[in-house]
Amino acid sequence: MTPEQRKILRDALVKALVALAPLSISADTLKGTAKAAGFLLDDAALDREIDYICQRGLATEKSVKLSAGVRRWKATADAIEYCEAEGLV
Repeated sequence: MTPEQRKILRDALVKALVALAPLSISADTLKGTAKAAGFLLDDAALDREIDYICQRGLATEKSVKLSAGVRRWKATADAIEYCEAEGLV
């Protein structure tokens, strides 16, 4: 994946997180977002991308009380500001 493709993918993922804010979003929904943007991601690839987005402060992982194996993410204020600055929202 080229740097430009990676940016397109990450922008799509962050945009989806911001679109659902203040709600959290599931891995399956993020995979669907990636697919709509033209990327097929397996679980490991999605984990790498969402972990990077979290490390950059644009998302936080939300725990699910009834199922520890379910992962969800939520946009941060920095993600909203990023999307506004980039014209994604």
